[in-house]
Amino acid sequence: MTFRPSPGIYDRLLDQDLTDLLARYPELRSLFGKLETEEQPSWYAEFVSQVLKQALLEEPDPDLL
Repeated sequence: MTFRPSPGIYDRLLDQDLTDLLARYPELRSLFGKLETEEQPSWYAEFVSQVLKQALLEEPDPDLL
């Protein structure tokens, strides 16, 4: 039997994590809205690109790259 959390728990945790993150970094802001289907790939690619770039910049050992 697989454990399945109650509907909404994951969203609530994510919301709390986001709230905590935004409280620690006031220069960040949340932006909510519906993405049009045709816009989704480019927005997701942009987000992943930024996350990956930041992770690479923070890598202390460039030989691991």
